[in-house]
Order: sequence, then structure tokens, then C-alpha cells
Amino acid sequence: MAHGHIVLVTTNSLQGGEPVRTVYYVAEKDADQAKAIIAEILAPNEEAETLAILEETVVKALGLKQGDFKRTGLPRRVSDDELTEALESTFPASDPISLESTLVPGGPRR
Repeated sequence: MAHGHIVLVTTNSLQGGEPVRTVYYVAEKDADQAKAIIAEILAPNEEAETLAILEETVVKALGLKQGDFKRTGLPRRVSDDELTEALESTFPASDPISLESTLVPGGPRR
């Protein structure tokens, strides 16, 4: 198995307003082919773009086989600033995108 790609899908609202962005993990080593795999499922108001390489270990951990893909969570509205910040804070560039959170999980134990 080879590495894959992270593909971002932007759904433009038909009534105007902010677009919704969804991230897909695609088990395809060629970036154009990964984008094409996702493009097959898109509606006319959606666009796909490849963002980064998905390491082989991540592809295996997700249980993806060649040509498979997995959507990450539920789509949510993400501003362009949040997306840019998430991409810049991801190092190295081949790591999956992670939107940072300032929340600290859990609380003090008694």
C-alpha cells in the first residue's frame, strides 16, 4: 500500500452564505486521481482540491484499501482563516490537517 491524499471538498451554499468544507482521506498515491475519486460523488455546487499527502501508516490505520476514501466527521462551517491556520500549524506538510482547540479535556480528579 502506498500513501494517500487529503482532499478538501467545499460546498457552496445555494442560498448564499458561508461555504461548508469537508475533509476526505483518500487511499490513492496520485493527487489528481485522488481528487477525481472524490469528484465522482460531488454535487454541482461542490468543488474538490487536494491539500496534502496522507502517510501510508495513516492509510493503514484508517483501514483504507487502494481507491477507498473516508469522510472525516460531519461537515461544519470553517472560515478561511481557520483553514489557513490549521494548514500552517500542521507540520510537516504531509501530516493530516488538525483544527486546533484551546479546550482542555477532563477536569480535576477527586
